[in-house]
Amino acid sequence: MSGPTGSPIVLVGLMAAGKTAVGRILAAGCGLPFIDLDHEIELESGMSATELFACKGESAFRDLEASVSLDLAPRSDVVVAVGGGWMDNSTARQAWPEARIVWLAVSPAVAALRIGSQTASRPLLEGVDAQPVLERLLALRLPAYAEAAYTVDTDLLGAEKTAAEIARLLGLRFSS
Repeated sequence: MSGPTGSPIVLVGLMAAGKTAVGRILAAGCGLPFIDLDHEIELESGMSATELFACKGESAFRDLEASVSLDLAPRSDVVVAVGGGWMDNSTARQAWPEARIVWLAVSPAVAALRIGSQTASRPLLEGVDAQPVLERLLALRLPAYAEAAYTVDTDLLGAEKTAAEIARLLGLRFSS
């Protein structure tokens, strides 16, 4: 396979797995459009994810995540970076039943290092020690992440190498 196949590539994983950075590189290298679902949710709501969580709660965020996913469903040959909890949102997942889902696996320790002190833009981490929260989130989400058709461990890979590995796994032509 050398080109688009009609089904979206959806990148899933914990926060700081590299979904957005890898997604941009993968899309550019494969000549596909890129969608950052969290950005689309922010455009739809007029609020940042942090504000949306604070003002309306996680449930409202998940409802909007599902709605925006369904709105974007007609897009097929596209790379989509979704939020860490997207895999647990069955309505959102139904938007792309034919998606090639790639789990960007990251250990909670590495994710916490990548996030560092920049937790203000991460609603689930604001004001707390990141690693224990990430460990709990991974334990909760692991069954859903394990349903992904493809897995790439990002602990030791940079975004460029991760994108190239995804393209290789999917049989796509990739030029960096």
